[in-house]
Amino acid sequence: KRYMDNAYILGIRFATFCLESLPKHKDYSKVKHKAFRLRNEKQVEDVLHKVERITERMDAEEKFKQQQLKWQKEKERKNIEEKQRQKDEETKAKERKKVEEKQRQKDEETEKDEKMRKKLEDQNKRRQAEVEQ
Repeated sequence: KRYMDNAYILGIRFATFCLESLPKHKDYSKVKHKAFRLRNEKQVEDVLHKVERITERMDAEEKFKQQQLKWQKEKERKNIEEKQRQKDEETKAKERKKVEEKQRQKDEETEKDEKMRKKLEDQNKRRQAEVEQ
């Protein structure tokens, strides 16, 4: 990443120097420097092409990095949701267990009451039978 940043900066500096500063030099436009100018134009063209490729690569890397961050945030969000879902399920299970326990206790009391009622009925029948004899 850092090498590409440096390559981009140096390429832009080189192109700026060649396209803006050199042409302002008093000897630049002289005929004897024509070969230098042609070579310089070719070098600038090559450097700008490379800078364009570097820019595309840096953009792609940045896009990939952003996508990774998005995926990471999505993963974290899903983990949080899953933990909340598990917590909700545990809470519901505890509530169900409490309700079942209350129902069991109620059923036991009803059963005890029924046994007591039956016992009292049996006692009353015995007493009535004794009274009838």
